Amino acid sequence: MQRKDIDIPGVAEVSNELAHSFPMTVITTSKRRDFELIYRHRTLLDKMAFLLCREDYDKANPTAEPYETGLRRFAIESKKAVVIEDSKRGLAAAEAAGIRTIKVHNAFVAHEQADSNYAIDSLKELPDLLRRQSHQSMR
Repeated sequence: MQRKDIDIPGVAEVSNELAHSFPMTVITTSKRRDFELIYRHRTLLDKMAFLLCREDYDKANPTAEPYETGLRRFAIESKKAVVIEDSKRGLAAAEAAGIRTIKVHNAFVAHEQADSNYAIDSLKELPDLLRRQSHQSMR
């Protein structure tokens, strides 16, 4: 079990920027106790509408249930959501829930081949991609 903070490049800056324009949540297959231990000193969760952990749903990724639970909590349709994922199982779960996906590169799972609607190398690319997608969907 990881006992120190995990630093994901760009998370703090991107979540601060996007929090003003997009409602966000974290949906994780981690147990709540473990997730909160790892992220206890981060302000990431302050930007989130809620947190869904493994205890909050019955079936984990790659089933759609974690993301369907999130959609119900947000009270939105899948076509209005987007999932930012780095794992093959997470991308499969989002796709099964009918949600558009953005795959962000992560060295820990870089060996996994997974399809997504969009792919970025860094979270720092996310705000521009979301703005472009928002403008295109308004046309």
